[in-house]
Amino acid sequence: MAKQPSSSSEANELERLRDILYGERVRSIESRLDEIEQRITRNTMEMNRRIDHEVEELEKRLDSLNKRFDERLLALQTQQSADLKSQVGHLTERLEQESAQQTHALEQARAALQQETADFRAEIQAWRAHMGQMVSALGQAWTENHPAD
Repeated sequence: MAKQPSSSSEANELERLRDILYGERVRSIESRLDEIEQRITRNTMEMNRRIDHEVEELEKRLDSLNKRFDERLLALQTQQSADLKSQVGHLTERLEQESAQQTHALEQARAALQQETADFRAEIQAWRAHMGQMVSALGQAWTENHPAD
């Protein structure tokens, strides 16, 4: 009788035959998978580097824009402040001129009123004097027309 090979030696033999038949192909696939994995890793690293660089550039640009915005805002605030001060100065000047004109007009009105008052008083005194003369003349005429009895 012939000896039957043991199952473990058969399994080893089958494994060896598979390695002979498919080993090169499996190693080739594994090699390709390793290369693909390495390329993916390199590409991922490169993309991360580029993204980081773009983010840094965008941050720099944003900082620059913020700085320019702040400068323009400050310039506008300064200009508006200067414009407001100028307008306040012009309004103050106009108010002072108007006040001076009003004061002058009031002084003229006061002087005219004082003059009219003085003229009216002079007329009243003249009228009183005239009335006194008339009363005196009437009294004399009465005395002459009506002698004392």
